[in-house]
Amino acid sequence: MSSDMVQRARVLALAMVLVLVLAGAANAKKEEGNETIEVGDHIAIEVENSGDGDIDVRYFVAVTEGPAIDVFFMDEESYAGYVNESDFDYFVEYSTLDTTFVDKTFVWDELGVFYVVIDNTPSGTLPPEPPEERNATLRYIVTWEEAEKSYWLRDFALMLIVVCLVFFGLVLVYLFMNRTRKKKGK
Repeated sequence: MSSDMVQRARVLALAMVLVLVLAGAANAKKEEGNETIEVGDHIAIEVENSGDGDIDVRYFVAVTEGPAIDVFFMDEESYAGYVNESDFDYFVEYSTLDTTFVDKTFVWDELGVFYVVIDNTPSGTLPPEPPEERNATLRYIVTWEEAEKSYWLRDFALMLIVVCLVFFGLVLVYLFMNRTRKKKGK
């Protein structure tokens, strides 16, 4: 096989990987960071479902140093109550209390603005008493994307890659067989 064909194969493989990566991220929204949340504070990530259908929501939080935290999923009204330190509700099934590691994924079908709140306050789990152990250092990633569109695009890109790989494999077999016949004919 010539070096030109090898180079073309590499470019094709890279293009297929790029298509797959972009297909998965085309509709996704993401917020991530490494933060230290002081006792009594929180991080809020706004997640919006604009009405185009269900969304896939995923949050990953890993405390690397400090106490367990809470991760609440709530609507705008509840978040306003939370910020004003009054009574607030949250979606229990989609929240996680008293954790140092969580990786949760769910499908959300209600329209509007919602919040993933990473909490280091007494609102859920009480922070520990010794002051040196009260701040939580953590890594978080929150993603949300339209469920139906993202799966369709990802599936299409994957199918396209499979078809290209099969075609490329058949071309390689044909070239190899043709080369073998030429050598036998000499």
